[in-house]
Amino acid sequence: MKGGDILINNIREQASRSLRNVDRKFLELTLDNSCSQAELDNILREWDIDNTPIRTNLLIALLMKSRQDLVFPAAVTPRLNGVLSYCRFKEIQTRASISTISNSLKEKNIPFLLAGDMAMRGYFPDYQRWIGGLDILVPASEYNLALETLSSMVKDKQVNLHKAWDNSVMRKANGQLPCPEDLVFLALVDVYETIIRKGSLKNNLNLISDIKNLAELNGGLDHGIIWENARSAGVEFQVLFAEAVVGSVLHGVLPDNLPESSLSEKQLEKKYVDFLFKRDVIYGAGETVSAVRKTIISALTAGSNVGIIPSALKKYIWTLQILQHQ
Repeated sequence: MKGGDILINNIREQASRSLRNVDRKFLELTLDNSCSQAELDNILREWDIDNTPIRTNLLIALLMKSRQDLVFPAAVTPRLNGVLSYCRFKEIQTRASISTISNSLKEKNIPFLLAGDMAMRGYFPDYQRWIGGLDILVPASEYNLALETLSSMVKDKQVNLHKAWDNSVMRKANGQLPCPEDLVFLALVDVYETIIRKGSLKNNLNLISDIKNLAELNGGLDHGIIWENARSAGVEFQVLFAEAVVGSVLHGVLPDNLPESSLSEKQLEKKYVDFLFKRDVIYGAGETVSAVRKTIISALTAGSNVGIIPSALKKYIWTLQILQHQ
């Protein structure tokens, strides 16, 4: 096995570990329309609605709504109906601000697209969502003006403003919605960013559900568009890593063999080290410092005879050792 292959396998292994076992079980249950009563009962024994993120509770509530043949505990049913009602209320609140945002941007001749949860609602109007704010996508050339125009709403976190990575985003749009491939690209980047800051996807399991639904929308995705977006935005490693996360639970939705990356093996190594450093040191989202160091050394020892542990990684481990003694 080549050093580059070992590195890719290590990246995929880290990606797979980013899904906690309990989250994997939730996804396998809620994404499989043919799950059995026994499988539901098994996951409900581990589930605590009060200590589970609302997006995950919503996945359970949607399963209850779509599978009338499944029996949920009498004490749970009204609470899951409450989750659905609360999500509808939050959506009504959010929708009320769309016209204000639209008028403000149109006054400045700023084109925009609805992204995130509201875009998914546009493609899947019957699929209830948790919508806590609006994601707005604008051309890079108009970003600063849009930020100034919506400054108060951005400050209050009513709006998350995003910069389009290239000019094709607006051309490919379906009305006010990005094309499915662009939404999958944004979801993949969000998967990576969530893991690097939180250590897992427990608060955003819906991202994987979204990717599955978008992939099934028109009989499949044009993965070439997704990868071209990654190159254009300079986030090839992020997308590679996120696809490995998604692929560990959604089989056959994204291609197993990624297109040829423009990153050299050395660049890929550096991106991997940067990921580990940010996740475990800057954000502290992973394991303890000492455990992380042991994990990295153990995971990469197999490749040490082909030079897979680069100087950058040695520097990372050395940094962890210093931090441990501060």
